[in-house]
Amino acid sequence: MSAGYSILSFGYDPVLMRIRTLLLENAGYHAVEVFSWGETLNQLKAREFDALLICHSVPVEEQTALVESIRPLLKSMPILGLSPSPFKKPVQNCSAACGIAPEFLEDLRNVLPNAS
Repeated sequence: MSAGYSILSFGYDPVLMRIRTLLLENAGYHAVEVFSWGETLNQLKAREFDALLICHSVPVEEQTALVESIRPLLKSMPILGLSPSPFKKPVQNCSAACGIAPEFLEDLRNVLPNAS
């Protein structure tokens, strides 16, 4: 069950982000949208999240730098890099996830503890 899980969703495309948030909320997650590195870091410092989703609208170089900066602090929190292509390799220390619905919800469930 997805109820009770809190997801931080970071990306640059407001339309994609809103649709993703609506899908997450419809699936029972609490979702928080952020649109910059600074907002992402502030949210991660302010509260606990069960997972971080990074949209494919964030360039790979930025995804890599963000993951490298937060992974030492949040060793066990799942970080998923959403990809528009199933063949795109995820950035290091980040799990790959499908960028389209409903597949990304299944990828998210697979990395959350006790989710089914």
